Amino acid sequence: MRVGIDCRKIDDFGIGTYIRGLLTAMAGVEYVAFGPHDLDLPAGIEHVIVDAPKYSIRELFRVGRGVKIDLFHAPHYVVPFVDVPFVVTIHDLIAAGSSRSAKRYVVKSLPNSDTWKKSP
Repeated sequence: MRVGIDCRKIDDFGIGTYIRGLLTAMAGVEYVAFGPHDLDLPAGIEHVIVDAPKYSIRELFRVGRGVKIDLFHAPHYVVPFVDVPFVVTIHDLIAAGSSRSAKRYVVKSLPNSDTWKKSP
C-alpha cells in the first residue's frame, strides 16, 4: 500500500516528531512524502516536491497529487482535496471542548510555566 503523507511540518517540534517517528517506525509501509525540496527524509522514502505554504489555498490543490497513492495521511488538521481515502491525525482537542473563559483561566494560571508559551 502506498501512503502519501504531508511532510511540510516535519521540522516542527510536536507534529514533526510524530511524522519522523512514523516514517522510521512503520516498516513495510511504502510512504510518499509531500513537501519542500529540502526535506530530510529517511532512506527509501519517495519524495514529491510541493511548493505550497502551510495554511494556504494552494496546499489544498497541490499536496497529495502528482503520484499514485492508495491512502493519504494528513498529520495535521488541514486536509487537501485528494481523490483517495484519507486519515487525519488531530493532536490536541482540548481547545475544542473548552469555553473562552476556561481558556483565559488556563492562560492566566500558567504564565510562568516552562511548557506554556503565550503568543504575542
